[in-house]
Amino acid sequence: MNKNIWTDVNADLPCPNCMIGFLMHSNQILSTETLQSLIDNEYHKRGLVNPDTVYLVSNHLKCNKCKDVVVMTYKLTDDVRHIDEDGSEISIIEPLSYHPAPHIIAIPTSCPKIVRELIIQSFTLFWIDLNSCGNKIRVAVEALMDDFKVIDKTNTGKTIMLHHRIEIFKKTNLKVGNYLLSIKWIGNSGSHIIGLSKEAILDAYQLLEYSLELLYNDREREMEKLSEKINKAKGHH
Repeated sequence: MNKNIWTDVNADLPCPNCMIGFLMHSNQILSTETLQSLIDNEYHKRGLVNPDTVYLVSNHLKCNKCKDVVVMTYKLTDDVRHIDEDGSEISIIEPLSYHPAPHIIAIPTSCPKIVRELIIQSFTLFWIDLNSCGNKIRVAVEALMDDFKVIDKTNTGKTIMLHHRIEIFKKTNLKVGNYLLSIKWIGNSGSHIIGLSKEAILDAYQLLEYSLELLYNDREREMEKLSEKINKAKGHH
């Protein structure tokens, strides 16, 4: 996982379809100045304010490999108070959404369908609402506990909280259990008024990616199958 590309508006993001190519900007752009920006600039003509010019933009990004398309929407602000080296106003891009959203982390093919779907849903929320994104990641951890058959109710039918389920899981997998507990703390913060930062969410994703790699090791299974096949054939192809 490369954390830097998810906070760099100029970075080429991975294609969510083929997972190999990168999303390139195209000429299919629709840009409209917001009503508030038009109003502010009308006042500017009368010398009352010196406003930024704000546009809502959509762009059809195209993968340089499979040629599939992702629709990106963003806010573009021409900042009149700052200029670049050429003396032009600085343009600030704020991504608002991607559809379908690029995959922030790799998900093993053997990962359960429900866990995969929850994580993919979180990728969309990353651009829209960081708190909701954190909560969705937390729900994915709940689904992981379900997959590993960690009990969710006491003998009396009382619901066992995620924290305690992870503590139970740690008895058989201490390393991953500690990673999941860290993710849970970050997910919990998504319910607070202050909210989550992109950095915190990316930390959670990094821990989640490695946890999934350890729990659903596709490469290890592939190597085991390959080794078993060769040993059975005693080296003959």
